[in-house]
Amino acid sequence: MALDEVRTLLQYRDTPTEDCGNVNDLLDEHIHAVEVRVEELMHLKQHLVALRRQCADTAPTTSCGILRALADDSCHT
Repeated sequence: MALDEVRTLLQYRDTPTEDCGNVNDLLDEHIHAVEVRVEELMHLKQHLVALRRQCADTAPTTSCGILRALADDSCHT
């Protein structure tokens, strides 16, 4: 959590008579952000694993499947 979110939580803690709905909303937003980030990281992992499969053995960089795949991908972006 970002520092400002922690500060907000601490402010809610200091107002014990308030409803905790805002606390739940803040946590729900953070949970969603974490879920999005995890999904992005899983896509990145899949891409890296696919790249790694392009080069099973050591070879000169001129014949490296990983570097060739990266060069091919860069032409499509």
